[in-house]
Amino acid sequence: MSRGFYSSDTLRFCALETPLSIHVNPNRQAALLVVLLLFGAALRCYGLDEKIIWHDEVATRVLSGGATLAAQMKSLYSAQVLTVAQVLQFQQVQQASPVLALLTDLAQHDPQHPPLYYVLANGWVQLWGDSVFALRGLSVFFGVLGLPALYWLMRELAATRRGATLAVLLLCVSPLMILYSQEAREYALWALTLLLSSAALLRALRLSGSRSAWLLYVCCTLLAVYTSLSTASLILVQVAYVLVVTRVQWSYRLSGFFVSMCTVGLLFLPWVVNLLLNFEAFRASMAWSSVIVIPRTAVVRILSLNFSRNVFDFWPEVQQDQWPPIAACTTCLLVIIASVAWVLKRTPRETRLYLVLLLVLPTALLLLPDLLFGGIRSTNARYLMPVWLGLLAALALALDQGFARAGRAKVVAGLGLVCLVGLAMATNILHAQQAAPWTKSLSISLPEVARVINQSEHPLVVGNQERHHPGNLFALANMLRPETKMQFVPIALEASWFLPAHQAAVYLYSPTEQFRRAFEKNNHVTTKLVVEDLFLQLWKVED
Repeated sequence: MSRGFYSSDTLRFCALETPLSIHVNPNRQAALLVVLLLFGAALRCYGLDEKIIWHDEVATRVLSGGATLAAQMKSLYSAQVLTVAQVLQFQQVQQASPVLALLTDLAQHDPQHPPLYYVLANGWVQLWGDSVFALRGLSVFFGVLGLPALYWLMRELAATRRGATLAVLLLCVSPLMILYSQEAREYALWALTLLLSSAALLRALRLSGSRSAWLLYVCCTLLAVYTSLSTASLILVQVAYVLVVTRVQWSYRLSGFFVSMCTVGLLFLPWVVNLLLNFEAFRASMAWSSVIVIPRTAVVRILSLNFSRNVFDFWPEVQQDQWPPIAACTTCLLVIIASVAWVLKRTPRETRLYLVLLLVLPTALLLLPDLLFGGIRSTNARYLMPVWLGLLAALALALDQGFARAGRAKVVAGLGLVCLVGLAMATNILHAQQAAPWTKSLSISLPEVARVINQSEHPLVVGNQERHHPGNLFALANMLRPETKMQFVPIALEASWFLPAHQAAVYLYSPTEQFRRAFEKNNHVTTKLVVEDLFLQLWKVED
């Protein structure tokens, strides 16, 4: 370890490694890490194809299959009555899968999603097929790779081998991270690239004169920004960190970081330009985060709930206003804050600074706008991935500090580890039994919608062209019986659409108020609300 970057208290902190951990057999250490990797893979693979495929995953399936969302929507919204099998064909892998068409579709219609994950998913399904298990298997792969990446980051943070291994264990069993590793979305890849970028930065600062170290940092950070625009929060953390540790004095470290940031900016500039050119599509796709307004106390409560989800999550999200989950999550949050505060006082300045910035800045960037202007930006756990990784690292350091001391501290650390792992595993068992865990958000009530529709003989499901309808209707088709018919009404026909000849039950999926009233007037019928949550409605047509 180079002594040029780390301060004297960092070196003293490294000396906390006990003689046992210093002289541990390297083969045993490697074997333990391999066991954790296999255990993490098993947890992420268990029940992988038993959870519903939801709105966002449908987009991944269509894009990775070689089609474009725009083309599929144009073909789908023809007002024709389709069978469930015909609807499902729109999600299947196409014979040709031009990457250029995929990039063009993302750039024009979903510029908020940089293309790296979707390009990789496109190649993945060509190799392994587009089954739910195969599609989510790519995220499992990235989730497992995140375990050694966290070990590397912990070592760069001057953690002991034991502390790094404890961090890997906590990430291995984290309920929140497991759920995101089971999503056919970019979240597991993003977590991996965040870890790689952070570790590569600390290594480059330690080896300040190494061009290869800075090149590695540039590559890792490019992977992160081309995976998620939310990487901006990590870059802000890294800029603040480098400015503090270098005291804004020009040096090899500051110049290397400056050149690296400029390189990343130049190489990411094409997507930035595209984002500006298609800013209306970006704003429309992200409008929900500011348009949906909930009480500010609810924002803080949900944020604390998400903090606790790194360890345990025993209640469905719909029950989060009841006192048992509120009390439990508040208690868990207080314990987490106390543990983090305790360990940060005892860690080196560089380690403490990076973890504090990682915990505070991304949270503040999302929470403050919600509190000041309204919105639900900070309630979406996926956007706070840097915070969750920093939290697990801080908890691992707290446990390691306890194990490094004799007497009561070691006992408390042992009990804490047992409680953390035990609660996490109990939560994972609960999640394995849920077809639609809280991460499915927009589609969490689709199983109930499907249950109601499947009770009818030969039903017809009608949906109009609202932004989230295509994805949810695609997802719903996977749960309906084969004899069910579906009809997708384009915007141009909403005001004058007439019910086709259909003697069985008819359901309207989340109709706009204007479409529903026009439908009732044109067809001389009434509609009854049968299922409703924050994101969707199901209305049944009555004579």
